[in-house]
Amino acid sequence: MKAIESEGHILKVVENALPDTPVFESIEPVQLNSSWNPEDVWITVRGSNFVEGNTVVMSDAVPSELETEFVSENELSVLVPAFWMSDPSRIRLRVESYSDSDLVSQEATIEILNTIGLNLPTLSPFRRCL
Repeated sequence: MKAIESEGHILKVVENALPDTPVFESIEPVQLNSSWNPEDVWITVRGSNFVEGNTVVMSDAVPSELETEFVSENELSVLVPAFWMSDPSRIRLRVESYSDSDLVSQEATIEILNTIGLNLPTLSPFRRCL
């Protein structure tokens, strides 16, 4: 894939037969508990147009690309890193195609609950800044 910019216009040449844009329908579970001793957790992402070897789940946190296992065209297993559960937060997730970065689903949010009793000031709902 190549993009050429000329006089303020972008021309993008793409390969034939690109997959359809991934559709993000749900996350299960949508909330996880924070923990003093967190461990990695697998969650399920459901939607459509997932393609084996060409679909990945991205986040607005670190790491931005999450370990993703293809289950079917409608389901992915996604590894949430343990350190995300060390404090309460909300993290936005989206599904993307490796073939074309413009093929991106809508976002969904997973929430890490304050189950360890931290007394934190109110911050932006998407405060994950590492």
